[in-house]
Amino acid sequence: MQFTTSQATSSIDDKLRAWVSSNGGNIHSSLRLVDVASCGCRGVVATAPISFAEAAEQPVLIVPERLYLSSDVAREILRAADSRRTGFGLFRSKPEPLPGTVAVALALAVERARGEDSFWRPYVASLPIEVQCGWALNGSQLTSVLEELEARGMDGARGWADEARQARAGVERWARRAVEQYGKLLPVKVDVDDMVWAMSQVG
Repeated sequence: MQFTTSQATSSIDDKLRAWVSSNGGNIHSSLRLVDVASCGCRGVVATAPISFAEAAEQPVLIVPERLYLSSDVAREILRAADSRRTGFGLFRSKPEPLPGTVAVALALAVERARGEDSFWRPYVASLPIEVQCGWALNGSQLTSVLEELEARGMDGARGWADEARQARAGVERWARRAVEQYGKLLPVKVDVDDMVWAMSQVG
């Protein structure tokens, strides 16, 4: 079966493997991160058989916790931003906290904007460049996809169009709020489009 790898470059895969390995992790040589697996979604697949003996000897995939771009990372970024807020005298009190997924998306957007300076650069580079969510489709694209799903037997799929548009509006609303609250306080420039992309990765 043909799999589509992230951004179609082996160098990205090599750098991701080297990064995981240098930080105490392990990725079996047969495993690949792909955008389109057999299930139709992004995932990790085996491109060659992995014996039971190999799997029993060592887990085929080990990702140390320190490599997680998690809510802990998001909290540190937001804490630093709130410290700048106090220093600049922008607000007497902190704004309402962002929901967890939005905060993590903001952290991802920040690390993406850092570029080569980001500790998470190999991971960020492995993510899809384009937003790959149903809510990101424009009117004609969304109609076409939903009609195809309905033709495949998913009754009422075309009725999901309103839900997809509402989801898009919700994502954009939170993206704007995050940028309004923290955009001027971050160490790098993050705009609404950056946030929409990041929310498509974590949401």
